[in-house]
This record gives sequence, C-alpha cells and structure tokens, in this order.
Amino acid sequence: MMRRINHAATIISLIICLLLTVVLFSCNGGSDSEGAACKISPDCPNTQTCVWETCQQSCSTISDCPQNTYCHNRGVCTECASHTHCNADEICAFGKCVEAQADELYGTACVVNENCLNGEICRDGRCTPLCSENKDCRAPRSICQPDEHYCVECLADVNCPDNRSCTDGVCEKPAIDGDEELPIDGDEELQPDGDIEEIPTADINEPCAFSEDPTLPECREGLECLYNSKLSFCSNPCSNDSDCTAYFENGCCLPLSQLGEQSFCLTEQFCAILGN
Repeated sequence: MMRRINHAATIISLIICLLLTVVLFSCNGGSDSEGAACKISPDCPNTQTCVWETCQQSCSTISDCPQNTYCHNRGVCTECASHTHCNADEICAFGKCVEAQADELYGTACVVNENCLNGEICRDGRCTPLCSENKDCRAPRSICQPDEHYCVECLADVNCPDNRSCTDGVCEKPAIDGDEELPIDGDEELQPDGDIEEIPTADINEPCAFSEDPTLPECREGLECLYNSKLSFCSNPCSNDSDCTAYFENGCCLPLSQLGEQSFCLTEQFCAILGN
C-alpha cells in the first residue's frame, strides 16, 4: 500500500512540474516577444503595448523603463522621447534618434497633425514637439507653451529680437499697411536714389551694437546681442549646451532673466560667472 501511495505522489509531482514548466515558458516567452510585430496591444504580453506596430515595454514614468531609455508620450520605453534626447544633427523618430534631413532640424514640414511623428502637432507648417517644460524644446522653438504644452518661439514680445513682436508663438517682423515689411535685422534698405544698400550684420559670437558702442553692426536675424559694460556678442537661442559648442568653445546654454528666462548660448567667460 505504501508503494502505491508513493507512486501516485510521484505522478502528481511530475504533473505539477510539467505545469510549472509550461507556465514559466509562457512567461519567458513574453519578455522574448518584445519587438514582435503587432496590430493592437492585446497581441502583446501584459507588460507591453503595441506602438508603431511593434510590442514595446509599457511605462507611465521614466522609472518604469530600463536605464538610458525614456518613457515616450505614447506610453512605451524608447531610446528617445523628444528631439532634445538626440544629438544636435538628429531628430527623434518613432522613439529612435535618426540623422535629420536638411529641413527637419526645426521640425518636419506638415499640413495636419497626422503628418508628424512622435505625437507632435502641426503648427505654422512645422511639426512641433509636445512639452511639459522648456528643456523639452529645441531652438528656435525653445519655450514650452504653458496652456497647450507645445514648443513655441515666444510667449511675449520680450522673448523676440528687437523690432519683432510675438504673434501666436512666432516672432514676426512688423509690417506697414499689412504688406510692406520694415527693413530690420539685416534686411536690405532702399536709399533715396533707389539703390539698395547692404546693411552689415554681425554673426554668432561676433561683436554687436550696444550702449557703449552703437557703431557696431546689429546681429543678423534670429540672434540676440548680449553685452555687459565692456563687450558684446551675438548669441543664438538654445535648449542645451550642444546647441552652443559649435560657435562658443567651452560655451554653455543658460536662461537669462532679462530675456524672459529664455536660454541663450554664452561664452566660457560668462558661463563661469552666471553658471554659479
């Protein structure tokens, strides 16, 4: 009788082990299926979501993701969640950093939201990232619009270069009678005799007209003249230090209170002063 009981127990143990093996195999298969093709999320394991027709790890915050990945606004862990997570010459497309084309650095041309990647929206003919704060944005649209949460060039006139006004998040030149634009920021200027005179302009990291020396040239369009009591230089808006290093050796990107906390590239000298 004892031998029969032991034999039955052995069979039951084998069945339990077999069932556990099947369950464990299924669980392991779930993690192995990450990256598998899918049509809808139910095609994926419970911890994954179907995005861009691929099963990917689900997330609600970055703490849900492996190291060196981000929680994309599509709810999955990706290599990048915005353009700012990529190099200066790359954009974030479908959660991966790819080399940008000539017209993509500041947003791909678009007509409707469906033309854009990564859940971006179409504004002023360009795909614009959604954001929660300024650091989510890239120059020249370096400011996060606080109500609708998309990146804009400006929120008020103070964010724009001289003689420009902020209209629907874009710095625009003033116009005469709605058509003729004023000759500013390096535009050609008509002289009384009808000839066209090329107005000299200063480029990035070049001296520019300021209170101590108004005879210097104005910065070219899109740049801001930064200065103290002794020197001046043209600077570009930025979102991180990588936007600056090509023009300012050991430069940095810092917000400036006098310019509405918009960030601009600074020289190494000013980085040391304002960065502390």
